[in-house]
Amino acid sequence: MKEPLATMAETSKIALSFFALKAADFSYIAYRKRLAPGQEAVPGTRNLPVSCEAYAEGPVERHRYEVSLQPRAGFEQVRVAAWVDQGLTIEALHTALVIRTQDSDLRAKVELEEDRFRREVAFVLAQHGDVREVMWLRAYALQAKGKFGFLCHFALRVPKETDLTARLRLELSLTHKNGRSNQDFYLDHNQKLEDFVRHYFANIASLTLHDGSIVELEPRLSVVKSFALARRTYVFQNDREAGNQFFGLRDIGPYRPVEAATRLVFVFKPEDREQSQHLFRALRGDLYSTFPGMQSMFGVAIGRENVSGIPVSGFTNKELLATCDTLKRQFPNEHILPVALVPFSKHSSDEETAGYFSAKHAFISQGLASQFVDRKQTLDRNALKWSISNISLALFAKMGGVPWRIKPSTNRCLIVGIGQAHRSVERHITRYIAYSVLADSAGGYETIKVLGDSTNEGDYLRALRQNLRQVLQSHKAQYDSFVLHVTFNMRRHDIDAIKELLEELKGEGPSHEFVAIKFNDKNEFFGFSLDHNSRVPYEGTVMPLSKREFLMWFSGLGLADAKVPKQPERPVHLRILFPESPLPEADLKRVLQDAMNIAGANWRGFNAKSMPISVYYAKIIATYYARFREGGLPDVDFENVSPWFL
Repeated sequence: MKEPLATMAETSKIALSFFALKAADFSYIAYRKRLAPGQEAVPGTRNLPVSCEAYAEGPVERHRYEVSLQPRAGFEQVRVAAWVDQGLTIEALHTALVIRTQDSDLRAKVELEEDRFRREVAFVLAQHGDVREVMWLRAYALQAKGKFGFLCHFALRVPKETDLTARLRLELSLTHKNGRSNQDFYLDHNQKLEDFVRHYFANIASLTLHDGSIVELEPRLSVVKSFALARRTYVFQNDREAGNQFFGLRDIGPYRPVEAATRLVFVFKPEDREQSQHLFRALRGDLYSTFPGMQSMFGVAIGRENVSGIPVSGFTNKELLATCDTLKRQFPNEHILPVALVPFSKHSSDEETAGYFSAKHAFISQGLASQFVDRKQTLDRNALKWSISNISLALFAKMGGVPWRIKPSTNRCLIVGIGQAHRSVERHITRYIAYSVLADSAGGYETIKVLGDSTNEGDYLRALRQNLRQVLQSHKAQYDSFVLHVTFNMRRHDIDAIKELLEELKGEGPSHEFVAIKFNDKNEFFGFSLDHNSRVPYEGTVMPLSKREFLMWFSGLGLADAKVPKQPERPVHLRILFPESPLPEADLKRVLQDAMNIAGANWRGFNAKSMPISVYYAKIIATYYARFREGGLPDVDFENVSPWFL
């Protein structure tokens, strides 16, 4: 049997959306045929030990076998202990679940999905025309508990051809209610699980494996003991510290003021002049008690001497390029920051989304950061009342000011976010692009660097290694620790190239630390706090899944007041990619604390802290790359434009 992990200092209990088997260890019959040395692998090939009857830690003699769960001519029968090959056991459990759902009482209520990446069974909870609410089950090995079982997660199945309003999508997806963020997101999600248990669990509580043996499921979610990271500490003017961004800025002042004179230029259609003036007055602090103004909050006075307006006939790429040319001629020696009152949003229709990115491209291509504000937001006075502080924060950062920094867990540490924006045509990659976002562990942004850009995979991977090596080596005198944050969509070949480089650098000298972590916020894991009625885990909670995998709540209950966030978010899945051996407990908590910290260095909004900026900005850059290509727009030089346009 594989022993459960010994967890760190345990501070909270989280119920993972996972139904475990009652037996921690079991075995089953399988059939295998050994492949000859050099023989090409076939479907079902696995590396198995000579003896499979018991799991053994450490190196054992293994060979390649073609493996089947059913008898086949020329195959030997073997008994396999569950933990000998986790993938084979997961296949056996999935097969048992599929067979169980073929009974007449379940067949019409389940849906199967199998591809090269996942094999799941969905149980229909409710149906709204063609739209189905379903609970997915996927066989999984939870190493932290030493148990096999089934992960479960709620999803909304909407056929592509279905004409469904955006409002209905939001209502059914649990994230919103009545057009607003759903603060009961965790409670409602928990209710979906209870609905599943009530309607279906009795049908799957006992499963018959392919060999006739029976496994039974626990009737409740598995509780995994978790640990908590420290609360973020924000640093403001004169290195004074505070626990809240907004009040720290208001009461202490920004970490670093705007140094270069900046001209705000309001860009609007003639009929929106009044709305543009209203936005200006709100930024100056004349209208809403929720925001005291740019001068009071950031030390930036805005008035006739540094604010202009320019009406435009439209917001097409061509029209805005002409506008940029006009502005550069009018203000040749000033830092220009356009504030565009636009008639669209990037989150609405496909047409408006395309218009948004096309307009953004015009400013970025001219080396200008810009701030877009949807005109509908200025018409809704209540919405503007609560969003004006976030708009002003983004403007201040785009002016070159630093609102705050974070007290780091690791000093002299460079965090390198790595993302990719490969271009695919009919699932075939035609262009390979990777880039890095550099920031220190205090959240201080440095730059964006392109690491690889080629139509040839081999050339791209070589450039990726070479340019990443150059980035790291050029910072060796300034930093002792290098932590790479990799986005969830990074391909395996790219990750292998990065890991090989880090192994080389580690071998060149022990004086520097190298760590690589992969972040995935689009995962199927979910968990519920047993310590609070809202079921929302505390911010900074970390749940071990294995020695190298964790769930982390970057946003959650307030550590000081146990207040539920206005927009509860799902946990992020983390996997330690490098080094190969598990990090010591102190080092693990330190690098996770730094990731937690710099999620609070996001200056797009006062509550924007659900992902480290290293990963968050890398994901946004990938979106811009993709949208610009879809619109047939020329490539832009991201390296020489402030990232605060993002």
